[in-house]
Amino acid sequence: MRDYLSAELEQGHVQLSEKRYGMIPVVAAGRSVRTAAAELGFAMQQTALRYRNPDNKPDAFEKRVLQRLQDAPPGKHHAEVVYSNGNPIYRYIQTFRAGKSCLKCHGDPQQAPKFIRERFPPSKDASYGYKLGEPIGAVSMQIPLNVLFGRVQRNLGRELGMTAAIFAGLLLVLVAVLRSALLVPLRRLADVMQHILASGRFDRRLPVSRQDEAGLLMRSFNALMDRLQQKEQEDTASESRFRELAEGAPDALVAFLANGQIIFFNRQAEELLQVRRYELLGSHFAQLFPELESLVQNMETWKRRLVLWQEQPTLLQTVAGPVEMTMSPVASSDETYYCALLRPRRP
Repeated sequence: MRDYLSAELEQGHVQLSEKRYGMIPVVAAGRSVRTAAAELGFAMQQTALRYRNPDNKPDAFEKRVLQRLQDAPPGKHHAEVVYSNGNPIYRYIQTFRAGKSCLKCHGDPQQAPKFIRERFPPSKDASYGYKLGEPIGAVSMQIPLNVLFGRVQRNLGRELGMTAAIFAGLLLVLVAVLRSALLVPLRRLADVMQHILASGRFDRRLPVSRQDEAGLLMRSFNALMDRLQQKEQEDTASESRFRELAEGAPDALVAFLANGQIIFFNRQAEELLQVRRYELLGSHFAQLFPELESLVQNMETWKRRLVLWQEQPTLLQTVAGPVEMTMSPVASSDETYYCALLRPRRP
Protein backbone atom coordinates (compact mmCIF):
# COMPACT_ATOMS: atom_id res chain seq x y z
CA MET A 1 0.00 0.00 0.00
CA ARG A 2 2.94 2.35 0.57
CA ASP A 3 3.86 2.35 -3.14
CA TYR A 4 0.28 3.07 -4.17
CA LEU A 5 -0.06 5.99 -1.76
CA SER A 6 3.35 7.35 -2.77
CA ALA A 7 2.38 7.28 -6.45
CA GLU A 8 -0.95 8.96 -5.75
CA LEU A 9 0.70 11.66 -3.64
CA GLU A 10 3.22 12.44 -6.37
CA GLN A 11 0.81 12.17 -9.31
CA GLY A 12 -1.86 14.28 -7.66
CA HIS A 13 0.51 16.81 -6.06
CA VAL A 14 -1.21 16.13 -2.76
CA GLN A 15 -0.07 18.37 0.09
CA LEU A 16 0.73 16.54 3.31
CA SER A 17 -1.52 17.42 6.23
CA GLU A 18 -2.36 16.25 9.73
CA LYS A 19 -5.04 13.90 8.36
CA ARG A 20 -2.49 12.39 5.96
CA TYR A 21 0.34 12.06 8.48
CA GLY A 22 0.05 8.27 8.46
CA MET A 23 0.44 8.24 4.64
CA ILE A 24 4.03 9.52 4.73
CA PRO A 25 6.03 6.64 3.11
CA VAL A 26 8.98 6.91 5.51
CA VAL A 27 6.62 6.23 8.43
CA ALA A 28 5.69 2.88 6.86
CA ALA A 29 9.38 2.18 6.19
CA GLY A 30 10.25 2.86 9.83
CA ARG A 31 7.63 0.36 10.97
CA SER A 32 9.00 -2.24 8.57
CA VAL A 33 12.53 -1.80 9.94
CA ARG A 34 11.35 -2.27 13.50
CA THR A 35 9.47 -5.40 12.44
CA ALA A 36 12.56 -6.74 10.63
CA ALA A 37 14.74 -6.16 13.69
CA ALA A 38 12.21 -7.88 15.96
CA GLU A 39 12.07 -10.96 13.70
CA LEU A 40 15.85 -11.22 13.86
CA GLY A 41 15.79 -11.12 17.63
CA PHE A 42 17.31 -7.71 18.23
CA ALA A 43 16.15 -4.11 18.73
CA MET A 44 16.79 -1.16 16.43
CA GLN A 45 15.61 2.43 16.52
CA GLN A 46 16.51 5.98 15.62
CA THR A 47 17.49 8.19 18.55
CA ALA A 48 18.77 11.71 19.14
CA LEU A 49 19.65 14.11 21.92
CA ARG A 50 17.01 16.50 20.56
CA TYR A 51 14.32 13.93 19.83
CA ARG A 52 10.76 14.57 18.66
CA ASN A 53 9.10 11.19 19.10
CA PRO A 54 9.06 10.12 22.80
CA ASP A 55 9.70 6.54 21.61
CA ASN A 56 13.09 7.74 20.30
CA LYS A 57 14.24 9.15 23.65
CA PRO A 58 17.81 7.93 24.24
CA ASP A 59 18.50 5.72 27.21
CA ALA A 60 21.44 6.46 29.53
CA PHE A 61 23.91 4.56 27.34
CA GLU A 62 22.73 6.22 24.11
CA LYS A 63 22.77 9.68 25.69
CA ARG A 64 26.34 9.23 26.92
CA VAL A 65 27.57 8.01 23.52
CA LEU A 66 25.69 10.67 21.53
CA GLN A 67 27.16 13.43 23.68
CA ARG A 68 30.65 12.04 23.08
CA LEU A 69 30.09 11.77 19.30
CA GLN A 70 28.62 15.25 18.82
CA ASP A 71 31.90 16.70 17.53
CA ALA A 72 33.17 13.46 15.95
CA PRO A 73 33.81 13.18 12.16
CA PRO A 74 30.88 12.13 9.91
CA GLY A 75 30.00 8.44 10.08
CA LYS A 76 31.62 7.93 13.48
CA HIS A 77 30.32 4.91 15.37
CA HIS A 78 30.60 3.30 18.78
CA ALA A 79 30.42 -0.38 19.74
CA GLU A 80 30.43 -1.85 23.24
CA VAL A 81 29.36 -4.96 25.12
CA VAL A 82 27.22 -4.14 28.16
CA TYR A 83 25.44 -6.32 30.69
CA SER A 84 21.76 -6.21 31.62
CA ASN A 85 20.55 -8.49 34.41
CA GLY A 86 23.72 -10.49 33.92
CA ASN A 87 23.13 -10.97 30.16
CA PRO A 88 25.69 -9.63 27.64
CA ILE A 89 24.27 -7.24 25.02
CA TYR A 90 26.16 -5.88 22.04
CA ARG A 91 25.36 -2.15 21.72
CA TYR A 92 26.14 -0.35 18.45
CA ILE A 93 25.48 3.29 17.56
CA GLN A 94 26.06 4.83 14.10
CA THR A 95 25.58 8.59 13.82
CA PHE A 96 24.17 10.36 10.77
CA ARG A 97 23.89 13.98 9.72
CA ALA A 98 21.05 16.17 8.53
CA GLY A 99 20.33 16.06 4.78
CA LYS A 100 18.09 18.33 2.74
CA SER A 101 15.04 16.10 3.22
CA CYS A 102 15.57 16.16 7.01
CA LEU A 103 15.49 19.95 7.09
CA LYS A 104 11.95 20.11 5.65
CA CYS A 105 10.62 19.22 9.10
CA HIS A 106 13.69 19.73 11.33
CA GLY A 107 15.22 22.95 9.93
CA ASP A 108 13.78 26.43 10.20
CA PRO A 109 10.41 25.97 12.00
CA GLN A 110 8.88 28.76 9.92
CA GLN A 111 9.64 26.76 6.75
CA ALA A 112 8.20 23.50 8.12
CA PRO A 113 4.73 22.36 6.92
CA LYS A 114 1.92 23.94 8.89
CA PHE A 115 0.62 20.64 10.26
CA ILE A 116 4.11 19.78 11.54
CA ARG A 117 4.29 23.10 13.41
CA GLU A 118 0.83 22.48 14.84
CA ARG A 119 1.61 18.90 15.81
CA PHE A 120 5.03 19.85 17.23
CA PRO A 121 4.91 23.53 18.33
CA PRO A 122 8.36 25.16 17.96
CA SER A 123 8.04 26.60 21.45
CA LYS A 124 7.83 23.09 22.92
CA ASP A 125 9.77 21.00 20.40
CA ALA A 126 13.58 20.94 20.52
CA SER A 127 14.06 19.10 17.23
CA TYR A 128 13.88 22.19 15.00
CA GLY A 129 16.82 24.36 13.99
CA TYR A 130 19.14 21.75 12.48
CA LYS A 131 21.59 22.83 9.79
CA LEU A 132 22.71 20.92 6.70
CA GLY A 133 25.45 18.45 7.67
CA GLU A 134 24.88 18.84 11.40
CA PRO A 135 24.61 15.67 13.55
CA ILE A 136 20.88 15.01 13.81
CA GLY A 137 20.70 11.56 15.35
CA ALA A 138 21.86 7.98 15.17
CA VAL A 139 20.81 4.41 14.52
CA SER A 140 21.01 2.38 17.71
CA MET A 141 21.06 -1.42 17.77
CA GLN A 142 20.96 -3.87 20.66
CA ILE A 143 21.85 -7.51 20.01
CA PRO A 144 21.55 -10.00 22.90
CA LEU A 145 24.66 -12.14 22.54
CA ASN A 146 22.80 -15.07 24.08
CA VAL A 147 20.77 -15.22 20.84
CA LEU A 148 23.97 -15.66 18.85
CA PHE A 149 25.49 -18.01 21.38
CA GLY A 150 22.41 -20.23 21.52
CA ARG A 151 23.51 -22.49 18.66
CA VAL A 152 27.08 -22.68 19.99
CA GLN A 153 25.78 -23.58 23.43
CA ARG A 154 23.58 -26.36 22.03
CA ASN A 155 26.41 -27.85 19.95
CA LEU A 156 29.08 -27.63 22.61
CA GLY A 157 26.94 -28.22 25.68
CA ARG A 158 27.88 -31.87 26.21
CA GLU A 159 31.58 -31.42 25.47
CA LEU A 160 31.89 -28.48 27.83
CA GLY A 161 30.11 -30.36 30.56
CA MET A 162 27.96 -27.29 31.24
CA THR A 163 30.14 -26.38 34.22
CA ALA A 164 29.82 -22.80 35.32
CA ALA A 165 33.53 -22.07 35.32
CA ILE A 166 34.17 -23.36 31.77
CA PHE A 167 31.07 -21.67 30.39
CA ALA A 168 32.02 -18.34 31.95
CA GLY A 169 35.51 -18.60 30.45
CA LEU A 170 34.13 -19.45 26.98
CA LEU A 171 31.63 -16.60 27.22
CA LEU A 172 34.36 -14.06 27.96
CA VAL A 173 36.47 -15.34 25.04
CA LEU A 174 33.53 -15.27 22.62
CA VAL A 175 32.52 -11.77 23.73
CA ALA A 176 36.07 -10.52 23.07
CA VAL A 177 36.15 -12.16 19.61
CA LEU A 178 32.68 -11.09 18.55
CA ARG A 179 33.28 -7.54 19.71
CA SER A 180 35.69 -7.05 16.83
CA ALA A 181 34.37 -9.70 14.43
CA LEU A 182 30.87 -8.16 14.31
CA LEU A 183 31.95 -4.54 13.86
CA VAL A 184 32.25 -4.54 10.03
CA PRO A 185 29.06 -6.53 9.27
CA LEU A 186 27.08 -4.47 11.77
CA ARG A 187 28.24 -1.24 10.13
CA ARG A 188 27.04 -2.63 6.80
CA LEU A 189 23.75 -3.63 8.41
CA ALA A 190 23.35 -0.10 9.79
CA ASP A 191 24.01 1.37 6.32
CA VAL A 192 21.34 -0.84 4.76
CA MET A 193 18.86 0.03 7.51
CA GLN A 194 19.48 3.75 6.92
CA HIS A 195 18.85 3.22 3.19
CA ILE A 196 15.53 1.50 3.93
CA LEU A 197 14.47 4.26 6.32
CA ALA A 198 15.36 6.95 3.78
CA SER A 199 13.97 5.34 0.61
CA GLY A 200 11.30 2.89 1.81
CA ARG A 201 12.72 0.23 -0.56
CA PHE A 202 13.91 -3.28 0.27
CA ASP A 203 16.41 -3.53 -2.61
CA ARG A 204 19.69 -3.62 -0.65
CA ARG A 205 21.43 -6.82 0.49
CA LEU A 206 24.40 -7.55 2.70
CA PRO A 207 27.47 -9.28 1.16
CA VAL A 208 27.95 -12.64 2.89
CA SER A 209 31.26 -14.49 2.85
CA ARG A 210 31.40 -15.77 6.42
CA GLN A 211 30.23 -19.07 7.87
CA ASP A 212 30.12 -17.98 11.53
CA GLU A 213 27.28 -16.52 13.60
CA ALA A 214 27.76 -13.10 11.99
CA GLY A 215 27.31 -14.71 8.57
CA LEU A 216 24.17 -16.46 9.83
CA LEU A 217 22.79 -13.11 11.00
CA MET A 218 23.53 -11.49 7.60
CA ARG A 219 21.99 -14.39 5.65
CA SER A 220 18.89 -14.24 7.85
CA PHE A 221 18.61 -10.52 7.24
CA ASN A 222 18.94 -10.99 3.45
CA ALA A 223 16.29 -13.72 3.53
CA LEU A 224 13.94 -11.41 5.41
CA MET A 225 14.54 -8.62 2.86
CA ASP A 226 13.77 -11.12 0.06
CA ARG A 227 10.43 -11.96 1.69
CA LEU A 228 9.56 -8.32 2.30
CA GLN A 229 10.47 -7.36 -1.27
CA GLN A 230 8.46 -10.28 -2.68
CA LYS A 231 5.47 -9.35 -0.52
CA GLU A 232 5.81 -5.73 -1.62
CA GLN A 233 5.83 -6.79 -5.29
CA GLU A 234 2.81 -9.06 -4.77
CA ASP A 235 0.91 -6.28 -3.00
CA THR A 236 1.81 -3.83 -5.76
CA ALA A 237 0.58 -6.24 -8.44
CA SER A 238 -2.62 -6.93 -6.50
CA GLU A 239 -3.26 -3.23 -5.99
CA SER A 240 -2.65 -2.59 -9.68
CA ARG A 241 -5.22 -5.23 -10.68
CA PHE A 242 -7.71 -3.85 -8.17
CA ARG A 243 -7.19 -0.32 -9.46
CA GLU A 244 -7.71 -1.38 -13.10
CA LEU A 245 -10.90 -3.24 -12.26
CA ALA A 246 -12.22 -0.45 -10.04
CA GLU A 247 -11.49 2.27 -12.59
CA GLY A 248 -13.35 0.27 -15.23
CA ALA A 249 -16.36 -0.44 -13.03
CA PRO A 250 -19.64 1.16 -14.17
CA ASP A 251 -20.52 2.25 -10.61
CA ALA A 252 -18.91 4.71 -8.19
CA LEU A 253 -16.47 2.97 -5.86
CA VAL A 254 -14.72 4.33 -2.75
CA ALA A 255 -12.30 2.23 -0.65
CA PHE A 256 -11.30 3.15 2.89
CA LEU A 257 -9.54 1.70 5.94
CA ALA A 258 -11.25 0.67 9.17
CA ASN A 259 -10.44 4.07 10.67
CA GLY A 260 -12.29 5.78 7.79
CA GLN A 261 -9.23 6.99 5.85
CA ILE A 262 -9.96 7.00 2.11
CA ILE A 263 -7.38 5.11 0.03
CA PHE A 264 -9.13 4.85 -3.35
CA PHE A 265 -11.64 6.91 -5.31
CA ASN A 266 -12.55 5.94 -8.90
CA ARG A 267 -13.55 8.25 -11.74
CA GLN A 268 -17.22 7.31 -11.48
CA ALA A 269 -17.23 8.39 -7.81
CA GLU A 270 -15.75 11.73 -8.81
CA GLU A 271 -18.57 12.27 -11.31
CA LEU A 272 -21.34 11.08 -8.97
CA LEU A 273 -20.23 13.10 -5.93
CA GLN A 274 -18.90 16.04 -7.97
CA VAL A 275 -15.51 16.10 -6.22
CA ARG A 276 -11.89 15.45 -7.21
CA ARG A 277 -10.25 12.37 -5.79
CA TYR A 278 -7.04 14.17 -4.88
CA GLU A 279 -9.00 16.54 -2.66
CA LEU A 280 -10.31 13.64 -0.57
CA LEU A 281 -7.56 11.01 -0.67
CA GLY A 282 -6.54 10.44 2.96
CA SER A 283 -9.64 12.17 4.34
CA HIS A 284 -12.35 10.46 6.41
CA PHE A 285 -15.09 8.64 4.48
CA ALA A 286 -17.80 10.29 6.60
CA GLN A 287 -16.78 13.69 5.24
CA LEU A 288 -18.39 12.76 1.92
CA PHE A 289 -21.82 12.95 3.56
CA PRO A 290 -22.89 15.95 5.67
CA GLU A 291 -25.13 13.79 7.86
CA LEU A 292 -22.16 11.60 8.89
CA GLU A 293 -19.57 14.27 9.72
CA SER A 294 -20.11 13.78 13.48
CA LEU A 295 -18.68 10.25 13.12
CA VAL A 296 -15.21 11.64 12.32
CA GLN A 297 -14.65 12.35 16.02
CA ASN A 298 -16.66 9.42 17.44
CA MET A 299 -14.82 6.16 16.75
CA GLU A 300 -17.20 3.91 18.71
CA THR A 301 -20.26 5.12 16.79
CA TRP A 302 -18.26 4.84 13.55
CA LYS A 303 -17.50 1.16 14.25
CA ARG A 304 -21.17 0.40 14.93
CA ARG A 305 -22.16 2.10 11.67
CA LEU A 306 -19.66 -0.05 9.76
CA VAL A 307 -21.43 -3.18 11.03
CA LEU A 308 -24.88 -1.85 10.10
CA TRP A 309 -23.81 -0.75 6.62
CA GLN A 310 -22.66 -4.28 5.82
CA GLU A 311 -26.08 -5.72 6.64
CA GLN A 312 -28.25 -3.70 4.24
CA PRO A 313 -28.11 -0.94 1.61
CA THR A 314 -28.16 2.57 3.05
CA LEU A 315 -29.59 5.80 1.67
CA LEU A 316 -27.31 8.82 2.17
CA GLN A 317 -27.49 12.47 1.21
CA THR A 318 -24.65 14.18 -0.66
CA VAL A 319 -24.16 17.66 -2.05
CA ALA A 320 -25.03 16.16 -5.44
CA GLY A 321 -28.24 14.47 -4.21
CA PRO A 322 -29.28 11.18 -2.55
CA VAL A 323 -27.27 8.01 -3.22
CA GLU A 324 -27.70 4.37 -2.26
CA MET A 325 -24.66 2.73 -0.68
CA THR A 326 -23.80 -0.97 -0.53
CA MET A 327 -20.69 -1.78 1.50
CA SER A 328 -18.56 -4.89 2.03
CA PRO A 329 -15.26 -5.62 3.82
CA VAL A 330 -12.20 -6.85 1.90
CA ALA A 331 -9.42 -8.72 3.75
CA SER A 332 -5.89 -8.03 2.47
CA SER A 333 -2.53 -9.37 3.66
CA ASP A 334 -1.98 -6.23 5.75
CA GLU A 335 -5.42 -5.33 7.11
CA THR A 336 -9.12 -5.25 6.33
CA TYR A 337 -10.43 -2.37 4.24
CA TYR A 338 -13.93 -1.55 3.02
CA CYS A 339 -15.41 -0.93 -0.44
CA ALA A 340 -18.49 1.28 -0.74
CA LEU A 341 -20.51 0.96 -3.96
CA LEU A 342 -22.51 4.14 -4.61
CA ARG A 343 -25.43 4.52 -7.01
CA PRO A 344 -27.73 7.53 -7.51
CA ARG A 345 -31.15 6.87 -5.99
CA ARG A 346 -33.69 6.01 -8.61
CA PRO A 347 -37.09 7.70 -8.44
